[in-house]
Formats: sequence, structure tokens, C-alpha cells
Amino acid sequence: MSEERVVEAATALFAEHGYAGTSIRMIAAATGLSVATVDYHARGKASLYRRCLARLAEQERDVAAALLADLDSRPLRSRADALAFLGHAAEVLVRMTRDRPHVPRLWVRQWLDGPADLDPEYTLSPYRAFGKVLDRLADAGYAAENRELLLSSVTWLLYGYFLAGPLDWRLGHDDPARPEHVAAFTALLTAHLAGALGISHD
Repeated sequence: MSEERVVEAATALFAEHGYAGTSIRMIAAATGLSVATVDYHARGKASLYRRCLARLAEQERDVAAALLADLDSRPLRSRADALAFLGHAAEVLVRMTRDRPHVPRLWVRQWLDGPADLDPEYTLSPYRAFGKVLDRLADAGYAAENRELLLSSVTWLLYGYFLAGPLDWRLGHDDPARPEHVAAFTALLTAHLAGALGISHD
């Protein structure tokens, strides 16, 4: 479908070049469609940009909803249960970020130099969705002292890791997708979540 191709290509280009650095002509070249066709589906660059962000936010809300459903299906009877869930959640978040490398790039570009008049709901709605997961953990007795800071820290850990990659102090940046690096980072993220929620190993 042409409209889907336009949104996919635009998302990748906005992530790579930013809002100001991306043109309808560039999107047309990336899709193999005419400028007129892209312009028709885009309904203006500003509208297209907002649709790209709205779709990313929806995908993130879907991930949060799946984690919430998983919590519903597994009662947290012990700290071991809670740690197992956090390990699962960390794996899900790492996979989500690894498999969609344009996502952290686009959000960071928006925060740094994107349109200032963007509706805050684009960024707030995923935070609220993941906040419901933390609420459910708090109901089970595992509450973060500062929920907003925890949500922000997880975001920046994920984005920083996959945008910059792990540092090899001899060689510089290394590949963040290497399995051993992913495993180590997932373990670190799990420990970060557990520490913030006051959970330690039995």
C-alpha cells in the first residue's frame, strides 16, 4: 500500500536527517513513488511527521499492554517471581529497541531539534502505558521511589546503548547487537529495574 510505504520511508528519513533535513522529494526517492503521489499521501510534511510519531507511540503502547497482560497471567508471589518478570520485561524492551533502530534516533532528534509545537501526547502516552506496568508492580509491593525518573532512566539506558553502542576502551564503539553485548545489557537493565523497585535476589 502506497500510504504505508510513505510512512515507513518517512520514519526512516526523519530518524536519519531530522524533520528540517527531510523533504517530500527525498521520501519520494526512497519509495520510488512520484512527488505528487507522496504529497497526496503525506498531506503535508508536518502532518506526515506527526503520523510517524503517532505510529511509534502506538507500537510502544502495544508493548506496554502486552507486558501488563503478562503480569495478569503470572501472580508475583515472591521476589523471585518479580525478578523473573523484570528479566522478561528487560528482554522485551531490549528486543523492541534493537529491532527498530530508527525509533531511538527519531525520538532523540525530536527532543533535540524537532518541531516545538508537537502535541506532548506523542511522548507522554507511551510513558503512561508503561507507568501502568509499574502501578501493577506497586500493587504487588514493588514500588519505585520516583516512578517518572525510573521511566526516563530506562528510556535513556535503552536509547544510549543502542545509539552509541557499548564502549571498548581499546577500540572505541562496538556493535550493540552482538549477542554477548545484548545479554550483558539486558542483565544490567534487569538489575537497574530491580534496584529501583527495591528487589534483591533471595
